[in-house]
Amino acid sequence: MKARFFFPLILCFLLLSTTDALAQKRRRSDFYGKSNIETLRTKYSRHGIVFSLGATTLLTRDELRARVYDLDPTKEYLFNSGGDWGFMGEIGMLHFTKKRKRSFLIIDHYDWAIGIKTFRGWEETRIYNRDESPASAIVGRGELSLGYLTGRFGVHNMIKLNKRMAIDHGPGINLDYQILGAAPGDNSAYQTIVLPSTQRFENRFVAQIHYELGLRIRVYKMWHITPMVHMPIFGIQNWDGGRPSINWFSSRYQPLIFKVKFYHPLKSRGRSTCPAVYGSPEDEKRNQEYMEGK
Repeated sequence: MKARFFFPLILCFLLLSTTDALAQKRRRSDFYGKSNIETLRTKYSRHGIVFSLGATTLLTRDELRARVYDLDPTKEYLFNSGGDWGFMGEIGMLHFTKKRKRSFLIIDHYDWAIGIKTFRGWEETRIYNRDESPASAIVGRGELSLGYLTGRFGVHNMIKLNKRMAIDHGPGINLDYQILGAAPGDNSAYQTIVLPSTQRFENRFVAQIHYELGLRIRVYKMWHITPMVHMPIFGIQNWDGGRPSINWFSSRYQPLIFKVKFYHPLKSRGRSTCPAVYGSPEDEKRNQEYMEGK
């Protein structure tokens, strides 16, 4: 999969969602009364359990042509790479804010989770003389399979679509540590030809800022599911100009995660801890019906 199609889409949506958040300052009652979806005083807490399951892949650039002069300037070197499918799973908690902050990005809730995720991909190297056809190239191929223990924290904004659905989006940070797969610098999985001088490997520890975008759906009473896309947008650790990609072999791999998030609030001990709603009786009735699944 190629990365260039996803970044413009995310940037456009960030701009549109920020504009929508600004507009919500004056029309918050449109969002189930003057609160977010979950903030009515009920028998439920504003805290809940969240867990996610999903698939991972790696986005790559188009085929890269290079001349490695320190090896042989008379030869052409072609690097082609791609991503395969992996998996992820996580569990944590979600917390709705007591009050919706009056800011350019209205924060409805924040969540955190710990879990595991794997990434799989490949790279192919082709070498041929500049005065010969590419069909005569010598071909080498390497595969990567990396598994990470991960922890993440994120803040979220909700944009109402209808009585059961809302767009859920926001930034966050993830800290990952590699526990499965080849050690950084190990190119023994590369077959036939290996070019160590062109290769770079990510360290075991990775820190990134990410962005999540999903569609939150109330499916049964207090159960909610959110099909979601998760993509790192800025690299912190292993500084490489802020690029959030994984360096492995002679290629960069951009992680992309498709997941389904499940959420259910905890029951309150005694009086509910959900923040009060100061809206009209009609607003409060709509919130009550939503929370009870009517």
